[in-house]
Amino acid sequence: LEKQVLSDSLKLGRGILRTTRQFKCEDFGFVPRMKYRGKEIPLEVVPNVFTWAERKVDLKESGGIATVYIPHSTNLRLLITSLETGLRAQSVQWLDRSTWDSLNTNAPSDSYTFGLYVNTDKTKEEPWHTYVVHRVRALLQREQTFQAQFSDANSYKPVNYEGLDTSPFDPIRPLFRSPASAYPVHDSGYAKAWVQLMVDFESFYRKATGETHVR
Repeated sequence: LEKQVLSDSLKLGRGILRTTRQFKCEDFGFVPRMKYRGKEIPLEVVPNVFTWAERKVDLKESGGIATVYIPHSTNLRLLITSLETGLRAQSVQWLDRSTWDSLNTNAPSDSYTFGLYVNTDKTKEEPWHTYVVHRVRALLQREQTFQAQFSDANSYKPVNYEGLDTSPFDPIRPLFRSPASAYPVHDSGYAKAWVQLMVDFESFYRKATGETHVR
């Protein structure tokens, strides 16, 4: 979706992109296929869990700026990171874009695990670190690259955790930044995406496995 937006080949109107509940993969020229217990299953539809917003993008080739209506996978990546690591979504939500990968300066690129610098926590008052598998680091790198392409990527000052002047943590430049502010995406955004994923997965699971008792 993002590539089609940036190449100006996505012809659907903004209203459809914002309000459509599901996208048929074949309409966009690619149907992913997954394998599970020896069975290959096509992913014919995907839920529209993207945040659609108008953004200004820096065009590296021409040096110009384009205004595009682009999907953000930020909430989805936040949820995947939380599931993969066991971290509270709140801790993932407040990862800092300049420090989250700071433990891996000398790490071999083909490592299976990498360090993750976590800025906040519910019980701690100091940043701490944990370890993630390579695919989680790659996902976080994709979010960082996605955020860096926007013209306003460096326009905001660091913000206090939860907007609290009394926060024990240093101000943060969120990796999972909202399209419209210096703060990370809102709790309600990733909560809504989670519910939609669960509802749509139920339908997919029933069709893919033949289960009938799952409600």
